[in-house]
Amino acid sequence: MLALILIGASIGVGGCAAENGGGDARVDRVLKDFAGTTLSDFETAVLEDGAVSQAEYDEAFAAWRTCAEGRGLTVTAERDEFGMYRLATTRPRDQATDDRLEQDRMISDECARGTLMVIDAVYRDQTLNPKSRDWNDGVVDCLREQGLVEADYTREKLLSGSPPLSEQALASACLENPFGVTGTQ
Repeated sequence: MLALILIGASIGVGGCAAENGGGDARVDRVLKDFAGTTLSDFETAVLEDGAVSQAEYDEAFAAWRTCAEGRGLTVTAERDEFGMYRLATTRPRDQATDDRLEQDRMISDECARGTLMVIDAVYRDQTLNPKSRDWNDGVVDCLREQGLVEADYTREKLLSGSPPLSEQALASACLENPFGVTGTQ
């Protein structure tokens, strides 16, 4: 089977963003990456206290999964050491055409809106960014510390869509966990 990995919405650079405000500075900062997105009633209720609990995160995931499976996707998910889901949709190789995989991605994205996308971003940030720093600045610092970019590498260069992948595993680690938080789950 061919798997499409759908790593959390906040991992990556750029993004969409929300018109609704948030509870605390962390939520407000994370929501800036979702400009133009209107929060669902579910997301608004979850974010009202400025944090996402494990139970709320699990509920958001379950809602996404129900939608995705209801629209014909086969979903697999494993928790990482931080309790976050690593999501994948699978399709038999003979059905894995470029068009079909793009349709699957669109279905997954549609199901994530109002359920998992924003909740995952806040949960991921509160878990992997305990000091509530700017995520992209953390990625740039990590890439510099790993020697993957020159000292003059900037946030703007990162956001231009060309992150350095010369040392792919280290660059991926910086994109996924720029602050080097270690897990316990």
